[in-house]
Amino acid sequence: MVLFFELIRVSLGIQKELSKAPSVEEWNTLFEISQKQALAGVCGNGVQLLYKNPQYAASIPKSLFLQWLGFMNAIQEDNQKVNRRCVKLINYFTEQGVVCSILKGQGLAAIYRNEAVDLRLLRQSGDIDLWLGGGRKKVWSCLSTMCKDCEYDYKTIHPPFFSDTEVEVHWIPEILMNLISNRKLQQFWKVREKELYSNSVELPNEAGRISVPSIALNRFYILLHCYRHAFDEGVGLRQVMDYYFVLRQDNDRDGRAETMNLVREYGMSKFAAALMWIMQEVFHLEQDNLLCAPDEKEGRFLLNEIMQSGNFGHFDQRVKSIGEGKHLRALTTNLQRARYLITHYPMEVLWAPVWMVYHFIWKRTVGRMK
Repeated sequence: MVLFFELIRVSLGIQKELSKAPSVEEWNTLFEISQKQALAGVCGNGVQLLYKNPQYAASIPKSLFLQWLGFMNAIQEDNQKVNRRCVKLINYFTEQGVVCSILKGQGLAAIYRNEAVDLRLLRQSGDIDLWLGGGRKKVWSCLSTMCKDCEYDYKTIHPPFFSDTEVEVHWIPEILMNLISNRKLQQFWKVREKELYSNSVELPNEAGRISVPSIALNRFYILLHCYRHAFDEGVGLRQVMDYYFVLRQDNDRDGRAETMNLVREYGMSKFAAALMWIMQEVFHLEQDNLLCAPDEKEGRFLLNEIMQSGNFGHFDQRVKSIGEGKHLRALTTNLQRARYLITHYPMEVLWAPVWMVYHFIWKRTVGRMK
């Protein structure tokens, strides 16, 4: 893994070269890991930089280098398409008088650059997470003409806006499975609603501007998003890289202290300390940008989970898909993941089955009113 983490740092312009020229087998392994972590585009930038050095150009198979370049080009083209879709959605709902923003995704990709590199079109995109203000009833009413049979859950609904790009419409940015903490969290979103759309970023290649959450809110929100994925599908290194770029946006000590107060309030201190260790170990993030003191023991555990499970847990060999139907498979998958997490995050793991029962009831009572 050492070479892969070095390649990440080369790709981000943090270091100039690897500790050694990889063998053919090692190059193939690096490509495979970058795919599993949805970082083939970003890491491809490092490969291009290294290829200028004859030492590395001689060690990487030409066919693999060209294949990597092909992945990069495909990711760039996909990002430009998704960027246009984001601008179109923001413009449409703004004209309708609905406050809105893009959560995560292309909004975070827009900050994927520093003094050394511009990676804004190399972050591998997924679906579009569109937040609409006004609460669940207003959002459902706004989408009623196109969402007769749309899939939905406690926080999102999936309207068929585009045939080639999936869109998740949020009326709630995120939840916690601890029902007591979740109730408090939903009040937090209402109080801080303006911060969900108060910032804007310019997308590359003159695609336009989109509304996004403030950096201050993202310091909490993206951490929470990583935390939630750790117990659900699994958190990958792409999400962690997202948070790295968020933390680099400013050196607001008072703002970081406020974020840590929220982290403690919602029981995420151990996870945050683990993530800060990864920020230093993998990304060499400066001390001034950290939220709190790193915890090496917890950090090594979390990093091992990330590297085993891959992006959204798709490559976790310890977890098998069991049962028929999406919800049964999700339940069995989460129960299998729970045995690895319970000694580190017992409260969140123990609340998971309670949340599943609550959500089952919600969809058949409040959710039916859609």
